[in-house]
Amino acid sequence: MTSAHHDIPATIGDMIRKGVIESVDGARAVIKCGDIVSPPLPWFSLAGFFSLWVAPTMGQQAMVLCPDGDIGGGVILHGLFSDAFPAPGEGPSIVLKCGDGSTFTYDADAKKLSVSLVAAALEITAPNGASLIADMDHDGNLHVTGDVTFDANVSIGGDLDVKGNSTLGDGADKAAKRADDSPATTVMMK
Repeated sequence: MTSAHHDIPATIGDMIRKGVIESVDGARAVIKCGDIVSPPLPWFSLAGFFSLWVAPTMGQQAMVLCPDGDIGGGVILHGLFSDAFPAPGEGPSIVLKCGDGSTFTYDADAKKLSVSLVAAALEITAPNGASLIADMDHDGNLHVTGDVTFDANVSIGGDLDVKGNSTLGDGADKAAKRADDSPATTVMMK
């Protein structure tokens, strides 16, 4: 009975091992735990109706869970912070930091979602439409390739350059009069 208790720490040590990711190939990674190097193993993630792909990174600390103590049948649990890969945030926040420095942050205290892209582009595809309900400030140029419909007043603080025909509805006389007062504005009426 004494020898059975003596083997328990070694058995647990064989079942849960801490190591460093050596390589990643497809959906499998190799982890080095001390002198032991695993074969390519799968890692825990979300798989099902909602799936998440976040591959381990070479040099990242991780754990490998080995049923029956056999590392060949192990599964990697990655995501341990270290000096090489420190925590990207603190407090009640959700932070996703990419290798290029881009971040997606939700600060629960400030109730603010921030997306910071470093030398990257943002593309949103929504074939059935998209709605944005918010007051909005825009800094930069805006290029629209489709029709634009305004169901409210439009205030223009700078020059208006119309390249094509313009049709004015109610209030066209007032708009045309204002256009006559401003040579930078051209209004063509059909």
